[in-house]
Amino acid sequence: MDKISQSQYNKLSDKGKIDYLTEILGLENGTIYGKVAESTFMNISIELYGVEGRNTNIFKGVNTVWEIPFSPRDNVFKKGDYVRGQLILDPQKGPDIVNIEKMESYEDFRNKLTDLLKEKWKKQGFQFSPGDIEWVDEKTAISASCATKFEVFIQDKMKKEEKKLKELQKKADAKQSEIGRLKASQKKERAALLRLKIQRKAVETEYRKCVALGIISEEKNLKKNRKDYVYRTYKELIKDVWAYLWRKKNLYYEEATVRYFMNALRTQQLIVLWGRPGTGKTSLPRAVAEALGAECIRIQVQSNWTDNEDLLGFYNIADKRYFSTQFLDALLDARKNPGQLYLILLDEMNLSNVEYYFSEMLNVFTWDEAYTLHLYSQKLLEDANQDIENRKKLGKDTFEDIAILKDLVNYPYEFTIPENVRFVGTLNTDETTKTISPKVIDRSCLIELQAISRGTKEQEEKALPKEIALDGVSVMVGADWFEVRRLQGDSPVKDFVEDVRNINKLSVSNRIDSYIEQWVGWEEDHCVECDEIMLEKILPMIDMRDNTENRNAIKSLKDNIFVKYECEKSKRKLERMEEQVKENHGMIRYWEK
Repeated sequence: MDKISQSQYNKLSDKGKIDYLTEILGLENGTIYGKVAESTFMNISIELYGVEGRNTNIFKGVNTVWEIPFSPRDNVFKKGDYVRGQLILDPQKGPDIVNIEKMESYEDFRNKLTDLLKEKWKKQGFQFSPGDIEWVDEKTAISASCATKFEVFIQDKMKKEEKKLKELQKKADAKQSEIGRLKASQKKERAALLRLKIQRKAVETEYRKCVALGIISEEKNLKKNRKDYVYRTYKELIKDVWAYLWRKKNLYYEEATVRYFMNALRTQQLIVLWGRPGTGKTSLPRAVAEALGAECIRIQVQSNWTDNEDLLGFYNIADKRYFSTQFLDALLDARKNPGQLYLILLDEMNLSNVEYYFSEMLNVFTWDEAYTLHLYSQKLLEDANQDIENRKKLGKDTFEDIAILKDLVNYPYEFTIPENVRFVGTLNTDETTKTISPKVIDRSCLIELQAISRGTKEQEEKALPKEIALDGVSVMVGADWFEVRRLQGDSPVKDFVEDVRNINKLSVSNRIDSYIEQWVGWEEDHCVECDEIMLEKILPMIDMRDNTENRNAIKSLKDNIFVKYECEKSKRKLERMEEQVKENHGMIRYWEK
């Protein structure tokens, strides 16, 4: 390392100064050697020596001594003493020398530095003999032959480094040339891919014609070979998912909460998770999806969303392009993978008015068959095809028109919601959010999440399965486990709903019947309780205003329905709602408490 001036040294950081001194002096483990130049009552000055044993100018052209303050009892050194100490980085003063001690003799001092020089040469790989080094007048003397040999050694080392640099530069130039060739090849591949896509589009058009004429059948004779774990019952699957959340994800939900969510996945409802912050509203659907080998796409709702375009995107007339969204792309991805279950999670969905930006999607939950979205006019697609034909006839470039057509093909004007998709939303309950309307509640399954107490946690942990088959990777539960089926015939659950409907002044939507049929549509393989339906579908719609008719309806629920159908959780929830009515002078929202 070349020496620097003291002004340059002063500009270095404290660590930079330490590194500089270590390199210049050839220090080993921070030990520094020197000779006392002056000793006074309050301090000593030390001339520094390098590994060559010479008095060292650590700065360019400047003889530098190191002044170290001492208390009177520590001042045991005199001028001419040979000493050594430890170079440290003092937080206040920067580089400093501590633990200074007097060397036993000049010979001890000389021999130590000689050993350091030999050790330095060995590390560098320089070959020397013991006779090449001797001491003359307190200085290390190197034989003339050794000095010449060392100079040749350094020059060879520099030549080797230069050769390495040239080789590295040569490799870098070759890589750069290869990158250029790859870019050119990539450009050709992109052009070829575009041509293939256009050809595929033409083939698909011919295929549809053949299907329409009956020449080709669309019946699929081969099913995808999946490695799904075969569960005997849905209850067994729910218990495994519950255990997976506890043991693999450290998410401590009550089994009932996981069961409610898993049951809701078998219905065509908007699943709304609500509760206080920190109760795991966002974590639940994401972790369940991981356990099932499903996809969970989280979409953060924005407070400025006002209409369907914020959710589904829009066609820009000026650019002739469809501007998509994360939501629409998730639906398209689900359509490409019909054997995969998709959960689309609208996080903090009531930051904006749900019935505004989600108005088109609310229709999905009211139709018995798959719902079809209309993203833009079919005529736009027809016009794009016609533009390409016209430009071909005129011999003009059609690259931009083909790109526009490709965009429209990716986002079809008419799009059917895939049956393997479930919509989940999380609901905040503070003053920064919007209320959700009865229209939204009527199409939703509202599941409350609560923090689990220590006592409940201990009880739940005892009930966990000892072993689970799910590991989130090798085991996948296909979307066919979550088909929306309808009950054929009657069930005790439907009797429960009819009894509730017969209570005077209790508003129960006709749509609940459809959801009940979906909840229990798997016949024996279902685990839906009346208490669950009451909590998620009926209590959210109850009119809690304090009048005679409402009081009578609530009393009938508590005295008859809750007792007959063992709705213990619904009873406790209704009692909390009644308390809130008193506290808020008759005003209540189901999810506030």
